[in-house]
Amino acid sequence: MEGLNNVIQKSNSKEATQAIKEVESVIGEVPGSYGIKSPLSKARRLFRKEEPDREKALEFLNESLEVLTSEIAWRKAAKLNVLPAVREYAESLKPTIGIRSQPRLSVELAKEVSACQADHRDVSLYF
Repeated sequence: MEGLNNVIQKSNSKEATQAIKEVESVIGEVPGSYGIKSPLSKARRLFRKEEPDREKALEFLNESLEVLTSEIAWRKAAKLNVLPAVREYAESLKPTIGIRSQPRLSVELAKEVSACQADHRDVSLYF
């Protein structure tokens, strides 16, 4: 994306449009990248005019780069701070979530389930 700076300043409209489209397609593959891609699309549309506003296009590029930087920063922080807790939580839920789809119960769960079934009472008389 940083290479687009020179393209926007010096290339003709067709080359600039093509370069921005290529970057947009790469970024579009990443989920949640709308905030990065949208300013690039606005910059690309500026090159439809006979005399494109290159300064405005550079502003859109800088806006896109700022969003990209903030996205990278929070994702790195989440990887360090949140991901271990989520993995731990997922591991703790693993034996109990989807219990019917598991081929075999763990010993602890089997004891809990059988204990629950062992002291069954007929409550139909109370209705």
